[in-house]
Amino acid sequence: MKVWAGPIFVLVMLIAALWFLHLELKKYSLEEFKNGLLAIPGWKLFLAVLFTLLNYAILVCYDWLGIWYIRHPMKFGRVALASFLGYSVGNNFGLLFGGSTIRYRLYSTWGLSAAEIVTLLFILAITFWIGLFALSGLVFLIFPLEIPDAINLPMSNTRPLGILLTTLAVGYLLASYFGKPIRIGKKENPKTPSIKSIPFVASLPNCVLTTSNFIKLLYYLIILILSHLLLPPKVK
Repeated sequence: MKVWAGPIFVLVMLIAALWFLHLELKKYSLEEFKNGLLAIPGWKLFLAVLFTLLNYAILVCYDWLGIWYIRHPMKFGRVALASFLGYSVGNNFGLLFGGSTIRYRLYSTWGLSAAEIVTLLFILAITFWIGLFALSGLVFLIFPLEIPDAINLPMSNTRPLGILLTTLAVGYLLASYFGKPIRIGKKENPKTPSIKSIPFVASLPNCVLTTSNFIKLLYYLIILILSHLLLPPKVK
């Protein structure tokens, strides 16, 4: 039964995803959908599909780094499946059918312990925020947005916020380089991320958190490209 648990779970989640997609789209007619789709130039649709595929490929590598960090000999195909389902369902349906739930179910079926799954989810969560801080900080520094007077903040634009976010992201990188290994009780955790342990980019046994930040940064850049390609001019 354990052999079939994973595929059955995937099938159930796929049906649930299709059902919620139906609920979201039923407010629109087929004619509205066709007109909206035809209003987008063909080359933009092609690039959008291409960047979407690239984005999910990047996110698979992101999960794979997490598996590499906890040093579990899982096959890449399983990691790719868990990553794709986790991100596709989580990005579209949020917390109700979040990626963490899917990952826990699949990874536990494939042999990861509860502690390893929690560690993996922690890596995904912290690098999400560090990547967000890095990209947002750079955008706010280079292209500061004016803050409306109605908000009543002690700054006229987002540049000070960009300085704060960039400082947090850079501070994390410095901490991962100069920081000491984490101690749990009397034992030292050998898996503490450290940039100093990188002999070259393709070998990341102890610094996955840092590398994942750049993956997340690239992920957000592709999201911005997709938004520019598909959103109408008045929204952009």
